Amino acid sequence: MQLTHIGDYKIRLKSIDSTNNYASSLFSLGKPAEGTVVLSDFQEKGKGQVNATWESERGLNLLASFILYPVIDMSDYFLLNQAMSLAVREAIAGFMPGPEVTIKWPNDILAGERKIGGILIENSIRGNQFAYSIVGTGINVNQDDFSSYKPEATSLRLETGNETPVERMLEALCATMNTWYAKLKSGDAAAIRKAYHDALFGKGASRVFLDNQSLARFEAVIAGVRDDGKLILRTADGRTRHAAFKEVAYRF
Repeated sequence: MQLTHIGDYKIRLKSIDSTNNYASSLFSLGKPAEGTVVLSDFQEKGKGQVNATWESERGLNLLASFILYPVIDMSDYFLLNQAMSLAVREAIAGFMPGPEVTIKWPNDILAGERKIGGILIENSIRGNQFAYSIVGTGINVNQDDFSSYKPEATSLRLETGNETPVERMLEALCATMNTWYAKLKSGDAAAIRKAYHDALFGKGASRVFLDNQSLARFEAVIAGVRDDGKLILRTADGRTRHAAFKEVAYRF
């Protein structure tokens, strides 16, 4: 089916192991409409990046997975990540008069230096093209308490002092996803890359990183992100380092 509007088709669940898993299971029944969103009040096994978990109390946050059929080559796979990260960032920023909402490479959304949202994209590949993509999103909306980890987590309620209906956040996210996905489908890669770099957390600032292989700490300036998704770092001794995801970690 052709895309009508992201969010037009909704599947609402009370509880599920993972909205991404449920969205993936729909393909055993046929080809879901593009823009279909799977929503759940609670995830028993919410997934983050690289086997991490996503913490969320029942009914307090937005947990959603979107089914998309991006027509881009695999060589441009990071564009999808950038576009969806920008959509989540923009939706959250619309409810936040402050602090600044940024993207922590590659796809965590921060309010100040605290994590308020993130995405997990799982792709099915056919040849050099995407067969489909499932864009899992988590946005902390009304939760007050979080486990202790770095970066610390926050929510709209903690940042603004107000309770926000989760449905309002969903409407905002569907709108921003439509905007950025349209840019992706029209081939406006330059606009997506520029906006992502402009929203990049810590860009131009010297920060401490951990080399996940040697476990050595080092200082570097975030210079940007390559088209293939690698982080560009300028180290204190003047060298340039290109880091793939999970090769380095921010030290907060």
